[in-house]
Amino acid sequence: MKLHDSEIKLPGRITAIADCYDSLTTPRLFKASNTPYGALTIISREKNDYDPELLKEFIKMLAKIK
Repeated sequence: MKLHDSEIKLPGRITAIADCYDSLTTPRLFKASNTPYGALTIISREKNDYDPELLKEFIKMLAKIK
């Protein structure tokens, strides 16, 4: 069963972005990790899977991290 955007609560939409980013940037035994830029490139290609406003805010937040 696929949920529509309005059916997914805010914590779930935030977690989806953070979980994907973490998965892409964490090294695994079977693959190297992506750079932060590489991870955002992949997520941006799949932007229809995420809340667009939250994704923009996530990217802004990452830009502030040194």
